[in-house]
Amino acid sequence: RPGGALPLARPEFYYLALGGIRKLTWEFLAGAGDGVSLYVRVQGNSSFTPIMPNATNSQWNASVTGWDGSGTPTMAKITIDATDPRLAGATALTAGVFANANQEPVYIIEAQAEI
Repeated sequence: RPGGALPLARPEFYYLALGGIRKLTWEFLAGAGDGVSLYVRVQGNSSFTPIMPNATNSQWNASVTGWDGSGTPTMAKITIDATDPRLAGATALTAGVFANANQEPVYIIEAQAEI
């Protein structure tokens, strides 16, 4: 896997084609550990050369702390509307989930789209 927030943290990447999507929402929570961050980046329309998102090149991001198993876990959310000017010319989005510390990311993520 390419990159990582820290030397041993291996991010997970997701690709979503945007055809006809009016609104997209990601909700996620972290399991045990120091939490995770979600970075989302627009992918261009003409020659597709994917650039994986990270903390410095993402257009949207959110972070959530780890959950120790007691109480209710904290959810994080990113909502992207089709009218957002950052989506001009986009055909897809890539999302990367990174651990907030030098560990494997432990998380649950859900994506919902309005078409």
